[in-house]
Amino acid sequence: MPYKREYQSRPNIIICVLDAVRARNLSCYGYERKTTTCIDEFAGNNVIYKNAIATSSWTLPSVTSIFTGLMPFEHKVIDITTKLTTQETIAKKLKETGYETIAFSNVGWVTKFLGLDRGFNEFYEFDKYSLPKNSIKKFIELLKSGLSIRDYGAEIVNKKIFEWLKQRKKNKPYFLYVHYIEPHFPYNPRRPYHRSFGEIFPWDLLINKKIKEREYPYFYSGMWDLSKNEWDVINNLYDGEITYLDKKIGELLNHINKEDNLIFITADHGECLSEKRDLRILQHQFGLYDDLVKVPLIVKYPNNRADVVENQIQLTDIYYIILNMIKVKNERENRNHILGENNKQKSNFALSEYIPPLSTLKRIDTPTIDDKYKQIRRSIRTNNFKYIESASLKEFFDLRKDSLEFNNQYSTLDDDTKKKLHLKLERAFKLRAVSPPSIS
Repeated sequence: MPYKREYQSRPNIIICVLDAVRARNLSCYGYERKTTTCIDEFAGNNVIYKNAIATSSWTLPSVTSIFTGLMPFEHKVIDITTKLTTQETIAKKLKETGYETIAFSNVGWVTKFLGLDRGFNEFYEFDKYSLPKNSIKKFIELLKSGLSIRDYGAEIVNKKIFEWLKQRKKNKPYFLYVHYIEPHFPYNPRRPYHRSFGEIFPWDLLINKKIKEREYPYFYSGMWDLSKNEWDVINNLYDGEITYLDKKIGELLNHINKEDNLIFITADHGECLSEKRDLRILQHQFGLYDDLVKVPLIVKYPNNRADVVENQIQLTDIYYIILNMIKVKNERENRNHILGENNKQKSNFALSEYIPPLSTLKRIDTPTIDDKYKQIRRSIRTNNFKYIESASLKEFFDLRKDSLEFNNQYSTLDDDTKKKLHLKLERAFKLRAVSPPSIS
């Protein structure tokens, strides 16, 4: 088997993905609330990337990009009808070089059914939202959920990981992929974290039911707006979910945070909580604002250095960082923004895209919904500006003055600047592939 003599010197590799966590709600990213004590400590001792950008605004295309180092239009895994089949994955590359590869997924979009187990020796799936078929047991589980005392999420995932770590073979390095569902909707953190940032009463949790019923189509058609009290409840519950998950991340790090490990803590995408912008979004998927694509990325390199990197990095870079770290040849051109240990190298731009998933769009297929939610959307981002383009909506943000993207400046630009932005976007995507998707 190749690389056998190097087993002892090669690091274990861990990618830990926190579903739907936007960077700006972590205290180590400047959030005013103390949401992430354990992650803050980890970030303080390692490398924190302040501008990490996901390739998409929802799980399936984004995670596939992490696995393959490819943009969504390249790997084409964008819906329940598409699967990861022939594309090279980081798990497959590591398995071929002697790594034991294992994944623990707590989210329904990271599954064997969609081919995301490609390259893993073992792939475990845990559905947090599954319920017993027995009506009495189902009622009990629903009651536990309503009272915030049910957790089939991070708690059970950690339990399974710790069991595996105890019994695994110790004669080879391992690649561990972990995907936690928290703080994905519905927002219902385990007690007592549901009250971490404000008084929450049992009836407040009904906001989850209201969102589920009204999000499609009332919110997106403009027929329903959240009240201030509803917005406060959602924010408090969302932050409570993050704080609970932070504790579980701390437990995991206590088991794996060793000298010889390469550890990534990141998110597949972020979350919108109904912030007022040109494109109305509650939860995620449909837009490309930084709330959705700017995610945390904290990396523990084997040499245990601490650093803060302001320059941009894309989640696709994780694939190339790993290959560079273990000195495995990459057949593709090296497209990562930071080469090996040189994490100060500046990237010119970061790209994200939303390719409409047909199965999800069926849920909002009604005349009251604007067609702009059904259009391909692409963005180009630098440390200074962000440009988002679709067929019917163009958005330009000066990130130096408007980091939360509340003020779309596109209409104030002259025609020459607008044309240059469009060309810059087109050229950037063409650098990634011969035939990028067109805006339509």
